[in-house]
Amino acid sequence: MLGLFDFQNVPRPSYFLFRLLSRLRGNRIDINGSGAKIHGLGSYDDSMKSYNLLIWNFSDSPVRARLILSGVPEQLKGTRVALDSVIASNEEFHRLQPQPEFHVDKGEGTISADLEPFGVTSILLQKISRRAWG
Repeated sequence: MLGLFDFQNVPRPSYFLFRLLSRLRGNRIDINGSGAKIHGLGSYDDSMKSYNLLIWNFSDSPVRARLILSGVPEQLKGTRVALDSVIASNEEFHRLQPQPEFHVDKGEGTISADLEPFGVTSILLQKISRRAWG
């Protein structure tokens, strides 16, 4: 099955990468970069009103990715999940590690992410919901 599981039916790191890829729904958006080490894919899901980005470091040394967003329609809440491909555990909550929440302001914004060698990070950006309680 595409090498996603070993002979003992244990998920390989590639399985968790496909879990992150499955979050890219909707229409593809362009991600442009200036370096040869960092690559990315992005999508906008109109039904969920959310942006999903997947970035990875295709080198054997750590890098800091700096994403510059333009034309942000409103303030967005961001959540990031980093894939840990070297941890000994095969549990999803160990492999896919949530990072602290952040916000992107309307107009232009910047997101920074530290990527380990051959590291992968998924970023979800969505509208901040404003609910009135009471």
